[in-house]
Amino acid sequence: MAANWASMLNLEQYKSVWILGCGEALESIADDKLGYGLEDKAVNFYRFDNVSQISALADDALRQRSPEHDILFAAVDSNALNFARLELYGRARLGGFKFISLIHQSAILSPSVKVGENVWIGPLSSIGASCNIDNNVFIGAQCRLDACVSLRSNTWLGAGAIIGANCQIEPHTVIGNNVTLLHNLKIGRYVLVDHHGMLRNNLSPGTFIEDIYTNSAQLVGPGYSYNSHLTSLAKF
Repeated sequence: MAANWASMLNLEQYKSVWILGCGEALESIADDKLGYGLEDKAVNFYRFDNVSQISALADDALRQRSPEHDILFAAVDSNALNFARLELYGRARLGGFKFISLIHQSAILSPSVKVGENVWIGPLSSIGASCNIDNNVFIGAQCRLDACVSLRSNTWLGAGAIIGANCQIEPHTVIGNNVTLLHNLKIGRYVLVDHHGMLRNNLSPGTFIEDIYTNSAQLVGPGYSYNSHLTSLAKF
């Protein structure tokens, strides 16, 4: 099934779509509104200069929007294990805003896939049967998810990542470009894998694997300011 998520939503009650954020994801959407089904919508972009501005300026940016008139998309890359994106998304949700998901028309999704809100799926990605994609998950271009994969909230898959069947990826995990996960793996929360190759083992929460390090490391705490609000956001 070719996905055009924007056209599947009832946007008539909203005067405009606002895409807020900064980085690669936002610019790729801006460069290809047709591919994301936004060519006939009133689409506006609010760009932060960098992620460090989000905490300071998010409230001001949201005060200029209306939950009754504007539907949002928070487009922020994988900075701070996706807590930078949650900073913007979480404040808007607590303010009563609704979010769309943007799925490129060249992506292929099985009819049984479940997709949350503020999900981005890039061009030429393939999502297998019975996959579950929670809120605020970003999936880059040319990714492949085999059947029954679970991506929990606030995760990121880099371009070309391959996730084997029945894998479970917990919240705030970043899987880098061209990483392959074998089937049946469980990846804990707050994990970063930026190793261009195949991962064969489960990873405990807080594991850090990058090619520049000889051994994996454990990250203690997510270290982002919005973490104190996570309890309030659990229902989302």
